[in-house]
Amino acid sequence: MNITTQPIKKKSVHPSVLPTEDEQERSCMDIGPFKNIPSYLPMNIAKKTSLAILAAAACILLFNFRSEKSATAATCLELPTELHSSIERNGKSKDNDKFDKTFVKTDWSDLGLPVITEEVKLALQHQLHVLDKTDKDGFSKFANLKATHEELRDVIELLINRAGTQPNDLHQYLEAYQTWGDDQQGNVYFTGYFTPSLKVKKQRSGKYQYPIYAFPENWKGKLPSRRDIDEKGVLDTMNLVLAYATNPLDIYFMQLQGSGTIEYVDTKERTLLRYAGENGHRYRNIQHFFKG
Repeated sequence: MNITTQPIKKKSVHPSVLPTEDEQERSCMDIGPFKNIPSYLPMNIAKKTSLAILAAAACILLFNFRSEKSATAATCLELPTELHSSIERNGKSKDNDKFDKTFVKTDWSDLGLPVITEEVKLALQHQLHVLDKTDKDGFSKFANLKATHEELRDVIELLINRAGTQPNDLHQYLEAYQTWGDDQQGNVYFTGYFTPSLKVKKQRSGKYQYPIYAFPENWKGKLPSRRDIDEKGVLDTMNLVLAYATNPLDIYFMQLQGSGTIEYVDTKERTLLRYAGENGHRYRNIQHFFKG
């Protein structure tokens, strides 16, 4: 299909057809907000007066129909989401006084609490599951603080119930404490941990050759070293083997993390193993034995 263009013909308008200035001004004042304004007002004053009236009306409408700001409950705190202080390049706060205890009671208003997301809620639910596997009759001691099993459970459930919110009402139920960290000035070194999951067998066979031992409760004298356990097999005759794994490195990482889940491949049974004690020998990180 061919497309052609044609020049546009201009229409000529005779001057007698055009409105005069007075007629233009009157026609403008007959439209919209200028319709009832007396014609004896100059046009610029009429426009300014009408615009001022419209602006005042808009302000009144906005004032009368704006949404009411929800009042903050008296039981909630306006907690900061981020704290700013004098921080060194290594991340430590400057000029802090030394703490006289491991945990010192602190003010809730100084804490910046994040929103409890779905990911945090899931982590709390896992923590609750782990807690229920522990001794429910005893209590846990944290330096100068201690808490019962039920108290720890109440705290976790309290946080789970506030998922999706910034928990700024916790001061009604909990006391806040700050730890003195690794320098007794409140600077804390954080590390990440995970819960390993190992495939194991109850009986030694095939590639499942490396034992996972229970803690020797009735051992007399100094506990054996890693070399005594792994190379000399001093625990083999004590009926302490819980399972057999395929790789000693997997067992090491589970011991390093402090807990882990094992699944028996023959019965599909799953068991949570947790920290039971140490042998009292100096710890040496495995990385010192790697060659670069």
